[in-house]
Amino acid sequence: MIRSLDEMLGKILLVGLTHENNQGVVSKQEEYFGKVIGIENDCVVVRPDNSEQCVVLPPLKDAYEKALPAEYTVRSTGETLQPDYTCMFLVKEHEEEI
Repeated sequence: MIRSLDEMLGKILLVGLTHENNQGVVSKQEEYFGKVIGIENDCVVVRPDNSEQCVVLPPLKDAYEKALPAEYTVRSTGETLQPDYTCMFLVKEHEEEI
């Protein structure tokens, strides 16, 4: 666990997202890494590598951890990196009722 979100500023964050539908079935998993470029309104703003758009992540301090000193290979791209921090989130996808 980290002490403050601010300590991640300027560091490389490895993000893992698991998407679940209403029945709890995993519909998609994704991972990416990027530089933490800001802490705004207590949210973490990340600029993923190879993207010009920023991603805003929740300010849940317990979700962010210092990374172990090891290289990590991103499954979707094959890129290898040594992140400073990691986080994983479960994204619940809600279907609109008609």
